[in-house]
Amino acid sequence: MKIKSFAFIALLSILVASCGPLDVCRSRKMVESNYHNRWKCNFLLFNGKIHGHFKVKTEEPVLIINQNIVKGDISYTVIDKKGNVIMPLEVQHESDTIKGLPLEKGQHVYVRAEGKDVMGTFTFVLK
Repeated sequence: MKIKSFAFIALLSILVASCGPLDVCRSRKMVESNYHNRWKCNFLLFNGKIHGHFKVKTEEPVLIINQNIVKGDISYTVIDKKGNVIMPLEVQHESDTIKGLPLEKGQHVYVRAEGKDVMGTFTFVLK
């Protein structure tokens, strides 16, 4: 019985391996990187919420978004450290640049991606 329990826990850890402490998600074969104000994520199947962390380094920040969503529904929201919504992101194209963000230099923010049966990739860069 203990071997079956261990196998279940190991399988569960593989499915949720890319989800961080703020995240509530289930994924299959997700590869994620988040450093130097760049967040990139590739996944075969994603359900739930994941977050990318950014630090605003300029007075007039610009958020560059590239995505290739093959199937499923995904939405993005900019939130603060406390989880308060700063603004939802309307991404209409594979590549989009959003200017005039209501952010202050030195502020730490997150982009939350919320998906349902999503397959594809996205990249966010905050300049």
